[in-house]
Amino acid sequence: MRPEHEPTMRLSVGARAGTKTLFMIIAVLGIAGAACFASIGWVAGGLVERFVGDGLGGPVAPGDPTAGLDEGASWVVTAFRASGLCALPIALFFAFLGLRAARYGAWLQGTTAVVRGAFGTKRVDLSTAAVRGDSVTHTQTHGHHRYIYSIAALAARDRASGTEIKIPLRGQGLKRLPEAELRALADAVMYRRHPADPAFGPADRIAAALREMAANPFPV
Repeated sequence: MRPEHEPTMRLSVGARAGTKTLFMIIAVLGIAGAACFASIGWVAGGLVERFVGDGLGGPVAPGDPTAGLDEGASWVVTAFRASGLCALPIALFFAFLGLRAARYGAWLQGTTAVVRGAFGTKRVDLSTAAVRGDSVTHTQTHGHHRYIYSIAALAARDRASGTEIKIPLRGQGLKRLPEAELRALADAVMYRRHPADPAFGPADRIAAALREMAANPFPV
Protein backbone atom coordinates (compact mmCIF):
# COMPACT_ATOMS: atom_id res chain seq x y z
CA MET A 1 0.00 0.00 0.00
CA ARG A 2 1.06 3.56 -0.62
CA PRO A 3 1.55 5.92 2.32
CA GLU A 4 -1.48 7.97 3.29
CA HIS A 5 0.46 11.22 2.87
CA GLU A 6 2.56 10.85 -0.25
CA PRO A 7 5.66 13.06 -0.46
CA THR A 8 5.47 15.96 -2.90
CA MET A 9 8.41 16.98 -5.08
CA ARG A 10 8.22 20.19 -7.08
CA LEU A 11 9.77 19.77 -10.51
CA SER A 12 12.12 22.43 -11.86
CA VAL A 13 9.94 23.43 -14.82
CA GLY A 14 8.19 26.69 -15.57
CA ALA A 15 9.37 30.24 -15.05
CA ARG A 16 11.31 31.38 -12.01
CA ALA A 17 10.04 34.14 -9.73
CA GLY A 18 11.90 36.92 -11.55
CA THR A 19 10.77 35.68 -14.96
CA LYS A 20 7.18 35.39 -13.76
CA THR A 21 7.29 39.00 -12.58
CA LEU A 22 8.64 40.10 -15.95
CA PHE A 23 5.90 38.24 -17.83
CA MET A 24 3.24 39.73 -15.56
CA ILE A 25 4.56 43.24 -16.22
CA ILE A 26 4.55 42.59 -19.98
CA ALA A 27 1.01 41.19 -19.75
CA VAL A 28 -0.28 44.20 -17.79
CA LEU A 29 1.32 46.64 -20.22
CA GLY A 30 -0.06 44.71 -23.21
CA ILE A 31 -3.59 44.62 -21.78
CA ALA A 32 -3.40 48.33 -20.90
CA GLY A 33 -2.22 49.17 -24.42
CA ALA A 34 -5.00 47.13 -25.99
CA ALA A 35 -7.59 48.74 -23.72
CA CYS A 36 -6.28 52.18 -24.62
CA PHE A 37 -6.51 51.39 -28.34
CA ALA A 38 -10.06 50.07 -27.94
CA SER A 39 -11.08 53.17 -25.98
CA ILE A 40 -9.70 55.46 -28.67
CA GLY A 41 -11.77 53.64 -31.30
CA TRP A 42 -14.99 53.92 -29.32
CA VAL A 43 -14.40 57.55 -28.37
CA ALA A 44 -13.58 58.45 -31.97
CA GLY A 45 -16.75 56.72 -33.14
CA GLY A 46 -18.75 58.60 -30.56
CA LEU A 47 -17.32 61.93 -31.66
CA VAL A 48 -18.17 61.23 -35.29
CA GLU A 49 -21.67 60.19 -34.28
CA ARG A 50 -22.18 63.32 -32.20
CA PHE A 51 -20.65 66.06 -34.32
CA VAL A 52 -21.05 64.70 -37.86
CA GLY A 53 -24.25 62.75 -37.46
CA ASP A 54 -26.22 65.47 -35.71
CA GLY A 55 -25.09 68.04 -38.23
CA LEU A 56 -26.10 65.94 -41.22
CA GLY A 57 -29.32 64.39 -40.14
CA GLY A 58 -30.86 66.19 -37.22
CA PRO A 59 -31.49 64.94 -33.69
CA VAL A 60 -30.51 61.42 -32.71
CA ALA A 61 -33.39 59.17 -31.68
CA PRO A 62 -33.04 57.44 -28.28
CA GLY A 63 -31.75 53.88 -28.60
CA ASP A 64 -30.49 54.31 -32.18
CA PRO A 65 -26.76 55.16 -32.13
CA THR A 66 -26.60 55.82 -35.87
CA ALA A 67 -29.92 57.65 -36.34
CA GLY A 68 -29.46 60.95 -38.11
CA LEU A 69 -26.31 59.82 -39.87
CA ASP A 70 -26.03 59.57 -43.61
CA GLU A 71 -24.62 56.37 -45.05
CA GLY A 72 -21.03 57.65 -45.12
CA ALA A 73 -20.97 58.92 -41.55
CA SER A 74 -22.59 55.73 -40.28
CA TRP A 75 -19.88 53.70 -42.00
CA VAL A 76 -17.17 55.83 -40.35
CA VAL A 77 -18.68 55.26 -36.89
CA THR A 78 -18.83 51.51 -37.49
CA ALA A 79 -15.23 51.46 -38.78
CA PHE A 80 -13.87 53.30 -35.72
CA ARG A 81 -15.68 51.04 -33.26
CA ALA A 82 -14.74 47.87 -35.14
CA SER A 83 -11.09 48.93 -35.10
CA GLY A 84 -11.36 49.27 -31.34
CA LEU A 85 -12.71 45.72 -31.05
CA CYS A 86 -9.63 44.45 -32.92
CA ALA A 87 -7.69 45.05 -29.71
CA LEU A 88 -9.72 42.40 -27.86
CA PRO A 89 -7.75 39.37 -29.20
CA ILE A 90 -4.51 41.17 -28.33
CA ALA A 91 -5.70 41.76 -24.77
CA LEU A 92 -6.73 38.10 -24.46
CA PHE A 93 -3.32 36.97 -25.73
CA PHE A 94 -1.47 39.06 -23.13
CA ALA A 95 -3.86 37.88 -20.42
CA PHE A 96 -3.15 34.26 -21.34
CA LEU A 97 0.59 34.95 -21.43
CA GLY A 98 0.59 36.39 -17.93
CA LEU A 99 -1.75 33.75 -16.51
CA ARG A 100 0.26 30.86 -17.93
CA ALA A 101 3.55 32.28 -16.67
CA ALA A 102 2.09 32.79 -13.21
CA ARG A 103 0.36 29.41 -12.88
CA TYR A 104 2.43 26.91 -14.86
CA GLY A 105 4.21 24.31 -12.76
CA ALA A 106 4.61 20.56 -12.22
CA TRP A 107 4.83 18.35 -9.14
CA LEU A 108 5.29 14.71 -8.34
CA GLN A 109 2.99 13.49 -5.56
CA GLY A 110 4.02 9.96 -4.87
CA THR A 111 3.67 8.38 -8.31
CA THR A 112 1.15 10.95 -9.56
CA ALA A 113 2.44 13.72 -11.81
CA VAL A 114 0.54 17.00 -11.48
CA VAL A 115 0.81 19.64 -14.21
CA ARG A 116 -0.88 23.00 -13.71
CA GLY A 117 -1.58 25.12 -16.77
CA ALA A 118 -3.19 28.50 -17.37
CA PHE A 119 -6.78 27.28 -16.90
CA GLY A 120 -6.63 23.92 -15.18
CA THR A 121 -4.66 21.13 -13.54
CA LYS A 122 -4.08 17.62 -14.85
CA ARG A 123 -3.09 14.56 -12.82
CA VAL A 124 -1.78 11.27 -14.17
CA ASP A 125 -0.50 8.31 -12.17
CA LEU A 126 2.80 7.46 -13.83
CA SER A 127 2.87 3.97 -12.36
CA THR A 128 -0.15 2.89 -14.43
CA ALA A 129 -0.02 5.33 -17.34
CA ALA A 130 1.10 4.70 -20.90
CA VAL A 131 4.36 6.63 -21.12
CA ARG A 132 6.50 7.62 -24.08
CA GLY A 133 9.22 10.02 -25.06
CA ASP A 134 8.04 13.27 -26.64
CA SER A 135 9.10 16.89 -26.98
CA VAL A 136 7.91 20.43 -26.32
CA THR A 137 9.05 23.69 -27.89
CA HIS A 138 10.62 26.56 -26.01
CA THR A 139 11.15 30.06 -27.42
CA GLN A 140 13.83 32.51 -26.35
CA THR A 141 14.53 36.00 -27.67
CA HIS A 142 17.98 37.56 -27.63
CA GLY A 143 18.02 41.07 -29.03
CA HIS A 144 16.50 40.95 -32.51
CA HIS A 145 16.91 37.17 -32.79
CA ARG A 146 14.28 34.61 -31.84
CA TYR A 147 15.30 31.03 -31.13
CA ILE A 148 13.00 28.01 -30.94
CA TYR A 149 14.28 24.94 -29.11
CA SER A 150 12.87 21.41 -29.10
CA ILE A 151 13.10 19.96 -25.60
CA ALA A 152 12.78 16.28 -24.65
CA ALA A 153 9.70 15.59 -22.56
CA LEU A 154 8.06 12.72 -20.73
CA ALA A 155 4.52 12.17 -22.03
CA ALA A 156 2.08 10.15 -19.93
CA ARG A 157 -1.52 9.21 -20.73
CA ASP A 158 -4.01 7.84 -18.24
CA ARG A 159 -5.30 4.69 -19.90
CA ALA A 160 -8.70 4.96 -18.21
CA SER A 161 -9.59 8.63 -18.66
CA GLY A 162 -7.36 9.54 -21.62
CA THR A 163 -5.88 12.51 -19.72
CA GLU A 164 -2.41 13.29 -21.07
CA ILE A 165 0.41 15.41 -19.73
CA LYS A 166 3.89 16.37 -20.86
CA ILE A 167 6.75 17.09 -18.49
CA PRO A 168 9.75 18.83 -20.10
CA LEU A 169 13.05 17.34 -19.00
CA ARG A 170 14.75 20.72 -19.06
CA GLY A 171 13.82 23.89 -17.21
CA GLN A 172 13.37 27.42 -18.55
CA GLY A 173 17.14 27.90 -18.51
CA LEU A 174 17.39 24.84 -20.81
CA LYS A 175 19.34 22.94 -18.18
CA ARG A 176 18.55 19.32 -17.50
CA LEU A 177 16.27 18.63 -14.54
CA PRO A 178 18.19 17.84 -11.34
CA GLU A 179 19.31 14.26 -10.83
CA ALA A 180 16.94 13.68 -7.91
CA GLU A 181 13.91 14.75 -9.98
CA LEU A 182 14.83 12.56 -12.95
CA ARG A 183 15.33 9.54 -10.69
CA ALA A 184 12.03 10.24 -8.92
CA LEU A 185 10.23 10.30 -12.30
CA ALA A 186 11.88 7.01 -13.29
CA ASP A 187 10.93 5.41 -9.97
CA ALA A 188 7.33 6.61 -10.34
CA VAL A 189 7.09 5.21 -13.88
CA MET A 190 8.27 1.76 -12.76
CA TYR A 191 6.52 1.63 -9.38
CA ARG A 192 5.10 -1.91 -9.11
CA ARG A 193 5.05 -2.35 -12.89
CA HIS A 194 4.48 -5.99 -13.75
CA PRO A 195 6.23 -7.54 -16.77
CA ALA A 196 2.83 -8.83 -17.91
CA ASP A 197 1.64 -5.24 -18.37
CA PRO A 198 1.56 -4.45 -22.14
CA ALA A 199 3.04 -1.05 -21.33
CA PHE A 200 5.92 -2.53 -19.31
CA GLY A 201 8.45 -2.50 -22.18
CA PRO A 202 8.04 1.18 -23.17
CA ALA A 203 7.90 2.21 -19.49
CA ASP A 204 11.10 0.30 -18.72
CA ARG A 205 12.91 1.99 -21.61
CA ILE A 206 11.68 5.43 -20.54
CA ALA A 207 12.80 4.82 -16.95
CA ALA A 208 16.21 3.62 -18.12
CA ALA A 209 16.64 6.75 -20.28
CA LEU A 210 15.67 8.98 -17.35
CA ARG A 211 18.21 7.27 -15.08
CA GLU A 212 20.88 7.53 -17.77
CA MET A 213 20.16 11.24 -18.10
CA ALA A 214 20.36 11.62 -14.31
CA ALA A 215 23.75 9.89 -14.26
CA ASN A 216 25.18 12.25 -16.89
CA PRO A 217 27.70 14.52 -15.09
CA PHE A 218 27.02 17.37 -17.52
CA PRO A 219 23.86 19.34 -16.55
CA VAL A 220 22.97 20.25 -20.14
